[in-house]
Amino acid sequence: IRDLVVTGVQTCALPIFSIMRGVIEKAGKLRQRIVFTEGDHPTMLKAAAQCIQEGICFPVLLGRSHEIAAAKEALGLDFECEEIDPREDPRRRGVYMEELQKKRGRKGVTLTDARRLLKSRVWFGSMMVEMGDADGIIGGISRDYPEFLKPCLATIIILVVFLCQTYLSDFL
Repeated sequence: IRDLVVTGVQTCALPIFSIMRGVIEKAGKLRQRIVFTEGDHPTMLKAAAQCIQEGICFPVLLGRSHEIAAAKEALGLDFECEEIDPREDPRRRGVYMEELQKKRGRKGVTLTDARRLLKSRVWFGSMMVEMGDADGIIGGISRDYPEFLKPCLATIIILVVFLCQTYLSDFL
C-alpha cells in the first residue's frame, strides 16, 4: 500500500471493521511509515501506540515535541517514534516548498504561499507522502473531512481513501 489516507468520520459498521482488519493485516506485513497529522491528539497517540505494539506501521507524529510528550504523559503512554514539527523542519523551506509551488503554481501558489501552507500539518504530511518520505497519512479527527482531504488531493498523485471510525483504537 503506497499513499494511504485514512480520515475519521463518526460512524463505522461491522462490515467496515472486517474490511479494515484485512487492510491492517496487510499493512502489518509491509511495515510502512505512516504520518499521523494530529500527533498530539489523544486518539492519534493511542492509535500510534497500538500500531507500534501490533507491528502495523512506523508512526511519524507531526506536532511540537513538548506538546506530544505532555499528551503522552497525560495518557500514560510510553513509546518511541519519529516526531516532526513542520514549522521547524528544513524541508518546509526547501524541497517541499519548491515542489508544492511547482505542483500548485498554475493555481496561483507562489513560493511564499507554499512555505505558509506547509506550516499546516496536513499539507506537510501530504508532501511527505508525495515526496516518498512517508507511505501514508492519517488525520481528520480534529478537522473537518474536506479540510483534511483537500491538501491530500492537491499533492498526492496516487490516493486511496479509507473512511473509518474516528476512534481508531476502539477497532484495532
